[in-house]
Amino acid sequence: SDNMAIGAMKTLQERGLRAVGVEPSGNLAESSRARGLTVRQEFFDEASARGLLEDFHPAKLLVTRHTL
Repeated sequence: SDNMAIGAMKTLQERGLRAVGVEPSGNLAESSRARGLTVRQEFFDEASARGLLEDFHPAKLLVTRHTL
Protein backbone atom coordinates (compact mmCIF):
# COMPACT_ATOMS: atom_id res chain seq x y z
CA SER A 1 0.00 0.00 0.00
CA ASP A 2 1.04 3.63 -0.26
CA ASN A 3 1.20 3.79 3.53
CA MET A 4 3.95 1.18 3.35
CA ALA A 5 6.02 3.38 1.02
CA ILE A 6 5.42 6.42 3.23
CA GLY A 7 6.49 4.42 6.28
CA ALA A 8 9.64 3.25 4.53
CA MET A 9 10.56 6.80 3.48
CA LYS A 10 9.97 8.13 7.00
CA THR A 11 12.16 5.37 8.44
CA LEU A 12 14.99 6.26 6.06
CA GLN A 13 14.70 9.94 6.99
CA GLU A 14 14.67 9.11 10.72
CA ARG A 15 17.94 7.23 10.19
CA GLY A 16 19.53 10.30 8.64
CA LEU A 17 19.20 9.30 4.99
CA ARG A 18 17.73 11.47 2.27
CA ALA A 19 14.62 9.95 0.71
CA VAL A 20 12.97 11.56 -2.31
CA GLY A 21 9.70 10.29 -3.75
CA VAL A 22 8.37 10.64 -7.28
CA GLU A 23 4.57 10.44 -7.50
CA PRO A 24 2.45 11.33 -10.53
CA SER A 25 -0.77 11.69 -8.54
CA GLY A 26 -1.26 15.18 -7.16
CA ASN A 27 -3.31 14.15 -4.14
CA LEU A 28 -0.87 11.40 -3.12
CA ALA A 29 2.14 13.67 -3.60
CA GLU A 30 0.53 16.40 -1.49
CA SER A 31 -0.53 13.91 1.20
CA SER A 32 3.05 12.65 1.42
CA ARG A 33 4.41 16.19 1.64
CA ALA A 34 1.95 16.93 4.44
CA ARG A 35 3.59 14.06 6.34
CA GLY A 36 6.99 15.70 6.00
CA LEU A 37 8.31 13.79 3.00
CA THR A 38 10.13 15.19 -0.02
CA VAL A 39 8.03 14.21 -3.03
CA ARG A 40 8.12 15.48 -6.59
CA GLN A 41 4.87 15.34 -8.50
CA GLU A 42 5.78 13.88 -11.89
CA PHE A 43 6.11 10.60 -13.71
CA PHE A 44 9.48 8.90 -13.34
CA ASP A 45 11.02 9.02 -16.78
CA GLU A 46 14.31 10.08 -18.33
CA ALA A 47 13.58 13.79 -17.88
CA SER A 48 12.63 13.44 -14.21
CA ALA A 49 15.67 11.21 -13.60
CA ARG A 50 17.91 13.95 -15.02
CA GLY A 51 16.19 16.52 -12.80
CA LEU A 52 16.66 14.34 -9.73
CA LEU A 53 20.33 13.89 -10.60
CA GLU A 54 20.80 17.65 -10.94
CA ASP A 55 18.94 18.46 -7.72
CA PHE A 56 20.05 15.60 -5.47
CA HIS A 57 23.18 14.07 -7.07
CA PRO A 58 23.54 10.33 -7.74
CA ALA A 59 21.40 7.97 -5.70
CA LYS A 60 22.91 5.07 -3.80
CA LEU A 61 19.61 3.19 -3.82
CA LEU A 62 16.58 3.34 -6.07
CA VAL A 63 13.33 1.63 -5.13
CA THR A 64 10.36 1.43 -7.47
CA ARG A 65 6.82 0.30 -6.76
CA HIS A 66 3.89 -0.21 -9.06
CA THR A 67 6.03 0.30 -12.16
CA LEU A 68 6.44 -1.59 -15.41
